[in-house]
Amino acid sequence: MFVIRRLPPRYAAFVMPLILSVLMTFVVSAISTLKSLGPTSTFLLTWPSAWALSWLVAFPTLLVVLPLVRRLVTLVVDETPPLKRYGSFDYDAIMLQMARIPREKLGTALDEAQWRELKLRFDQARRMESILVSEGYVSGPERPTGATTHAPPGSTRPDNEAILIRTGRGGSR
Repeated sequence: MFVIRRLPPRYAAFVMPLILSVLMTFVVSAISTLKSLGPTSTFLLTWPSAWALSWLVAFPTLLVVLPLVRRLVTLVVDETPPLKRYGSFDYDAIMLQMARIPREKLGTALDEAQWRELKLRFDQARRMESILVSEGYVSGPERPTGATTHAPPGSTRPDNEAILIRTGRGGSR
């Protein structure tokens, strides 16, 4: 009698990136090759080798980066409140939420080179903080008692709107 055994759960760490890399490279290589060559017979001849090459890069890359991604996702989910609204500034709002996580906590998930790169993104998100607050994506930073505002003299607008700078990236009022 033929018995089919199940794959042990410890292999999930390899099976998930395997399936993810096969599916993603299948789609991305098809789109890229089709855009370059158009819907021709050359596309059908070229695409399988483009897919194979992209998969050879994608699978080991996923094996390396997924542990980092899992740690970062856990930190973001555990340490940040949900956005107050969703729209065209979601990426910036999430990056701002991550920028508010203490460095010590992020340090457990990132090496120094990764931290430097992410810090650039955090700095960009911090520069957009007034927009994200005024557009209703996130709450403003908690101010110590007696903190002063930065509204222009004579302004009757709330502090977070007084320093709003439009970037032309969308959002609604």
